[in-house]
Amino acid sequence: MPTNDKILGSTEPGLVSRHSRLTDYSCLVSLAQENYREILAAILVTWLVLTNVYHLNCNNVMMDAKVFYMVAVRYASGLSIYMWPPSADTGYFLYSPAIPMLMRPLLRWGDPGTLQVWFGLNIVALSISGGIAALLSVGCTKRAFVVYCAILAMFFHNWAFTNEAFGANCQMLLALIFSVMLVAVRFGKHNVFAAGVAIGACFKLWMVGIIGYLALKRKFKEVIVCLAIFACSFGLMFQIIGWDQFDAFAKLNKLYGERKLGGNILMHSISAFGDVHLKANTFMKPLVDNESIRNIFVYFSDGAILLTLLWVMVRKRESPNTTEDILKLCFFISSMFLVMPVFHLSYVVVLLPGLAWLIFTNQQITPLCKVSGFLLYLVLTRIQVLADYGLAKGLTNPVAGLLASMPFFWLVAFWAVLLFAILNCRSPEIQNRCDNRLKQN
Repeated sequence: MPTNDKILGSTEPGLVSRHSRLTDYSCLVSLAQENYREILAAILVTWLVLTNVYHLNCNNVMMDAKVFYMVAVRYASGLSIYMWPPSADTGYFLYSPAIPMLMRPLLRWGDPGTLQVWFGLNIVALSISGGIAALLSVGCTKRAFVVYCAILAMFFHNWAFTNEAFGANCQMLLALIFSVMLVAVRFGKHNVFAAGVAIGACFKLWMVGIIGYLALKRKFKEVIVCLAIFACSFGLMFQIIGWDQFDAFAKLNKLYGERKLGGNILMHSISAFGDVHLKANTFMKPLVDNESIRNIFVYFSDGAILLTLLWVMVRKRESPNTTEDILKLCFFISSMFLVMPVFHLSYVVVLLPGLAWLIFTNQQITPLCKVSGFLLYLVLTRIQVLADYGLAKGLTNPVAGLLASMPFFWLVAFWAVLLFAILNCRSPEIQNRCDNRLKQN
């Protein structure tokens, strides 16, 4: 039977061979023949889980998906997809034209058929990302089936997914793109990574920031490729719908970045935390009402996050280690979420493949980090209950109101666990060398 390392194309766990290939098709065929029972069982479990999740959630409000549907209808009718000034009646659509273009072929099913198909595509994308995370964690082995079932349970039983299912936005599609990017990092396929960033940025503009990961790794050729793909795709989309709509698109995104669009929504970035707990606001009674303290907290925290990120990315390594590269990618995106003006709980769906990999990987991750990752998942299953309690009590008790920012604290904790994992991650060569020194002493 082919070994895990042979399938994954590396000579040692965590190390990438210079002449390795992404897949060995003869090994994959042999593996499928020898483990067809596990493959059929995985297909059956996936079908049962997805149908159950679909029937439980397909009749949800799907607020974002309804806006997407209205915009897709306007796009199919040749009308403008961006409305300025914005109105709650027409929906606050501020995303790129890729979403109505993707939804337009689904209009044949009408309403609510289109919304249900859209939601179905999203949960299929999330389940595929779970399969990729399982294979990335333990390779093409029999153990992957058990890990995949556990990851499916994780992905569909947490409040981040519940919030995303309520809106039916496109975070589950981004989770699939992110899982492909993890595989690209694992095998050093930076062109695939760049293409993934560009495609994701066509759905959510914040993904353009992941180009910084490539830049800090000095992959400047791939940075140019990514920017070129994104610029061409974005330009082509606006060429199709008309450049006269770009002005409204820019204004809507500016308002959203200032958290002045989309109603009274509680965000959980560093700046949003300062606005809620360190100055007067409509959500709750703050700990202190002082603009200067708020600014000091925000600027100091943002600076500390960015400086730590820069240090982690540019520090010298003793040996090539793809496990550390994956951790750094998750760390980079977590840092982005903290310093972005807009971050809410459903964004955590994008990080779920990274969290699952952290918990189940057989690479050089310390047991403390794995246990911490599992505890973070357990918190994620109760996080909305705590946040709602804090939001209710925060009107009179500012200390209890801190619970309303549980998604912020969760993200900070995940960021800290990733940092600890990176600092304690060693390649097999270095680990064996240290073990030999201990034996000699």
